Amino acid sequence: MAKAIKESVEASARAVKGREVVDNAVSGDVTFQLDKTAEKALLTFLKRAGKPVAYYSEDSGYATFTSEKPKYLLIVDPIDGSRAARSGFEGCVVSVASTRVIERPTMADLDSAVVLELLGDRSFQAERGKGVKVHLGGQSRRTRLSTNEDLESLTWSMTVPARPAELIFPTAARLIDCSSLKGGFFACNSTAYSLTRLLTNQLDACLDFANRYYRDMPERLQELFERAGCGKVIGIAPYDLAAALLIAQEAGCTVTNAYGKGFDDVLLLDSSPSNHLSLVAAANAKLHTKLMGFLEKRIHQVETLLKR
Repeated sequence: MAKAIKESVEASARAVKGREVVDNAVSGDVTFQLDKTAEKALLTFLKRAGKPVAYYSEDSGYATFTSEKPKYLLIVDPIDGSRAARSGFEGCVVSVASTRVIERPTMADLDSAVVLELLGDRSFQAERGKGVKVHLGGQSRRTRLSTNEDLESLTWSMTVPARPAELIFPTAARLIDCSSLKGGFFACNSTAYSLTRLLTNQLDACLDFANRYYRDMPERLQELFERAGCGKVIGIAPYDLAAALLIAQEAGCTVTNAYGKGFDDVLLLDSSPSNHLSLVAAANAKLHTKLMGFLEKRIHQVETLLKR
């Protein structure tokens, strides 16, 4: 299925086509023509397969179309990294996770996942409790997690789209300055792409802490988030994170929200702002601890200023 979605949009992405905004997703994010094409490929594949599955996708929400009672649930983001895809950049993937059809499924219920590069030849697959498989050009590759613990040589990404820049950049400014010369800082447009880069040793860490501000100070910051999101509060929805989270966990990465807590209890089928997430992910536990220490201090400082 992931390959069918990739085949439906790869040529357009490489030709920098499908850039038009045509709709809005269930999370409030904008939907580009490329997203519509990928969503159509998903639906076509599932109809032809005729399997007893339900699915939840970025644009369709929860859907099922078989006469049989579905046994399995697919959590699909047909293009995670739509902005990169519409510009022909490599930071975009197909993201698919699966679980059984149960009442109120959570992240802990996920049993398998795949992330497939749209403009590359790499795929990542995981089964809960069975580890990760990485393939490049059809050949198996080992995971390569960074052992770096030094913030000055940190290579990392931060999620930017619809996150208030006047919040996230002052918070991260000292970390950007500290790491941008000996390490590297990259703006992230795809949670799944960034998380899987931890497995290839391309990134040491990836951060998306904006939602912590929204949870801490919703009334004070509502307007700021809506302005950044063109009228909507936008953040990491569970479908953004599901597949890559299982893959990163099975590879041995340390992945929490910006409070340092895990995601096991997060409902998979709720994309409302109240269920949006934050992310602090690192290739090793010691680096994660240092990043959490940095963020705790800076977020507290910024929130103290905001309350004045």
